[in-house]
Amino acid sequence: MAAYRQVGSVSGLADHFNVPRYTVQGWARQLRKQGHAIGRVS
Repeated sequence: MAAYRQVGSVSGLADHFNVPRYTVQGWARQLRKQGHAIGRVS
């Protein structure tokens, strides 16, 4: 979550960790299930 707050987007997070965007989207889905606000504007 700290890295997400730093870069501010799922695409930016994918670039930061040098992984495909769909990988970060999977991470975001799991984090949303845990109650975190990531990847979607509410």
